[in-house]
Amino acid sequence: MFMNTSTRDTYIDFLKLLAIFFMILDHIAYYLMPADLPSTTFIRGFGRIAMPLFFITHGYLLAYRSASLSSDWLQVRIGYFIVIGAFFTGILHALNQPFMLNILIQFACVEICWLFTLKRHVLFRISLVFIIACYLAGYDLFINWLFTGELYYIYHSIEYGAYPLFYSAAGSILGYAPRSKFFQTLATLILVTTLSFQYNIFIYGIFSVIVNWSFISWFLTSLSLLVLFWYIPQSSQNFRITSPAITFVSRHAFVIYFFHLQLIFIVLLAFSHA
Repeated sequence: MFMNTSTRDTYIDFLKLLAIFFMILDHIAYYLMPADLPSTTFIRGFGRIAMPLFFITHGYLLAYRSASLSSDWLQVRIGYFIVIGAFFTGILHALNQPFMLNILIQFACVEICWLFTLKRHVLFRISLVFIIACYLAGYDLFINWLFTGELYYIYHSIEYGAYPLFYSAAGSILGYAPRSKFFQTLATLILVTTLSFQYNIFIYGIFSVIVNWSFISWFLTSLSLLVLFWYIPQSSQNFRITSPAITFVSRHAFVIYFFHLQLIFIVLLAFSHA
């Protein structure tokens, strides 16, 4: 879902491969398996790793490749995300799924932030993304949690609420200066804070012991995200997988996303008319 370059970060390609694999697994469980089965909860727990990984790598590459980005290129991508995202949203609505704007709309929102600050210093753009994320998430993550004890999406019409902006901000800060201990610490702090509200490691660990064993996968997912994120700055020296399959999947992530959803929709339509 990013520009082709002669020098690729093979670890980022690997993370995108993981995200795509678990996204497909999650969608199969969500759309095609009974929701009340523990096995469905177990599979979907592993599937939860997909969205954070997508936006972490997205933000990372926006910052890391900022010098080669152009406003024209971003405008084309934003339009692409909005059109296809609206298309999927319409199909989901037609299939009587919850009416939520598709995740591609959130990719567009992140890149709109970058588009309007493209001529500025990269750190300013990263700060802007984080500030907007904090502003949009203020009600959702903090106020509502403090007064009701429950977490709701900031807007019920947005698939993942404001969380993607946080994950993107963490990735962008790390991509700006992956070798800086200060930026590594700041980015990790943002990631840990976000996970503590969306996929709290301790809560899901307790749930898996005293409520339902199937939540162990949610615990493992949150823990894995921290490890995978921490390893990004180390990967350029220690991770050298040059598999053509990984590179292909990473480069064509958007196409894979499009066609796997199309196949799932076809199956849903077939069942609805059976």
